[in-house]
Amino acid sequence: MIALLYGTAAAQKYSYSNARVRAMSSVLVKRGMLLQMLSAKEPSTIASMLLQTRYKPYIEEFGGAAGAEKIADFALNKSLGRETSKLVFTAPLDHKGLIRAIVGIWDVGNIKLLISAKSEGRSFDDISRYVIDSAYIGYQEMRGAMAEHGVEAALSHISSSNPQYRDIIGAAANSYKKGETALEVNNKIDMAYYSGLAKALFQIAQADDRAASLIRKDIDMRNIMFLIKAKKSGAAVKVIAEHMLPNGSADPERLQEIFSSAKDVESLAAAITEFDMNGAIEAYRKSTNKPLILFEMAMRKSIMADSMRLLGHTVMSFGAIVAFFYLKEIEVFNIRILINGKAYSLSEDEIKGMMV
Repeated sequence: MIALLYGTAAAQKYSYSNARVRAMSSVLVKRGMLLQMLSAKEPSTIASMLLQTRYKPYIEEFGGAAGAEKIADFALNKSLGRETSKLVFTAPLDHKGLIRAIVGIWDVGNIKLLISAKSEGRSFDDISRYVIDSAYIGYQEMRGAMAEHGVEAALSHISSSNPQYRDIIGAAANSYKKGETALEVNNKIDMAYYSGLAKALFQIAQADDRAASLIRKDIDMRNIMFLIKAKKSGAAVKVIAEHMLPNGSADPERLQEIFSSAKDVESLAAAITEFDMNGAIEAYRKSTNKPLILFEMAMRKSIMADSMRLLGHTVMSFGAIVAFFYLKEIEVFNIRILINGKAYSLSEDEIKGMMV
């Protein structure tokens, strides 16, 4: 009886949001289309193929398939921001704040882009193709901020209309005022965002523990990729701790110990138990240019598999909303790999090896 009542309550609560999520999922680019794109000779051909998908209005908005690499960045980032922002409006009323906390990762990325661009004297036109067009700090908001004089005025512009980001923006402004490097400023922003995510994660776990596990796994991926990049660049052990993001599943201290004891990238990846890195390690050893994206790809595959299971095996739940967020991100990741791979004249096997 309790299970029946719970099922009825869940159906009432999530019926609209899950119907919307499944409709949005049905128009994600299918594997067959990705394989056709893989066979394309030029980036412009891939952009033309995207005209047959949900990306059509975004491709057309920026001038069609010509100049595919630039147009694709605009289209992919606009679609990513807008479609994941829709999840906030489709979520049940008491979960809207939780979804907004998750999609806030795009706003955080835009804040970091803003600081970098303003400090380097670049214009909005210089960075517009890299802006994730979220519903909060999106295309128009970034345009207005970039028109301000100086980094602090630009951050104040964002903060005035987005009070939920004041702690993050404050951390960024303080770091910038101290003359810290771009890496240090970005780290302060990331730490503020992921520290603030703790409360939301607790509530997400109450709604669907599988959704919370998926988010924690994404945090693990980001930490592990940081360690892999640090190991390849020869970074000192003492700088690692302050860059480890909180609220992942993996114990940061254990990850730091792995970093300290690993003699190279391969041994570090081999010691990671949160993801199966064996295939990536083998491909990395055989590769002449040693691309670190192989490790990111392996971890994203795991996240995609979990997202597919969550979306396919959950009916009327919060988890389906979170699963779509990650599937959309991975779709954009794959298309970007395809277009950039063609632009750099990589072989089909090389490109396929970097795709999820």
